[in-house]
Amino acid sequence: MNGLSWALSNSLTKNFSSHHFIPADKIIGMSRAKKSDWELNILREAGSKHARCLTSLLPQFLHEGISELEICHKISELFFSEGHLGILRMENYGEEVFLGHISVGDSANYPSAFNGPVGLRGVHPATPYMGSAEVKWTAGKPLIIDNGFTLGGYITDKTQVYWLGKIENMPANAIEAHNFCIGLQNEIAESLRPGILPSALWNRCLAEVERSQWKNGFMGLGTNKVSFVGHGIGLAIDEYPVLTTGFDYPLEAGMTIALEPKIGIPGFGMVGVENTFEVTPSGGKCLTGENFDIISV
Repeated sequence: MNGLSWALSNSLTKNFSSHHFIPADKIIGMSRAKKSDWELNILREAGSKHARCLTSLLPQFLHEGISELEICHKISELFFSEGHLGILRMENYGEEVFLGHISVGDSANYPSAFNGPVGLRGVHPATPYMGSAEVKWTAGKPLIIDNGFTLGGYITDKTQVYWLGKIENMPANAIEAHNFCIGLQNEIAESLRPGILPSALWNRCLAEVERSQWKNGFMGLGTNKVSFVGHGIGLAIDEYPVLTTGFDYPLEAGMTIALEPKIGIPGFGMVGVENTFEVTPSGGKCLTGENFDIISV
């Protein structure tokens, strides 16, 4: 039901008037949530390529004065050279994204209609995705890249933060906020085991945030704030399950979930992490690399 247009649904109900139509979205979503070994092998390879592009290949091309859009073009070149299929599918009707979000400094807190914490100015108001040609990466501003890599139809999600110069020159509160996100990600990942309720992980996450100094900026600032810390991923970016209130179906081995604790800092930008994990009996297995630190360029 979620993916049908009004016109097509009217046509179906008109031509099959003797039939009663009911939505199967949840059934399909839950069946897709648990991946087969064949699917997991594709996602593992996609995650490995994704991590290689953002942590090993891209940094050498980054420099002071490069624009968000130029970074986007370089990412596209690298991703396609590694086998990226060039499309990021969204399940929720009306949602769309292209390549991902490339945001320098306070661009990451810019109002966005996308259902995620990272804001961006994008190429143009008509295409509020990728990066802006007018926004340049300069000293004192973090660069955050939140994007997907598609291989064989399956998508991994990853976020990486970069800094010009030595990390010790980064504001202390930004480093502390980033490390808080790493700790939160690792704590949640350890609990990605069969039988655990997604809602319980979200509640535990909120309790941690409430005890911290990052409540206002957690998962976005202002209207960009979202009420989840992770989401299923596979054939689409936004799949079952979601780590938020109300998701009380237990996790199963073979589910793949993108964990994305992030913190927006007013006037500065955004820090934090996102990585794609596989649910296993021994906890979440990261598919998108093991280096979660800010990369110094």
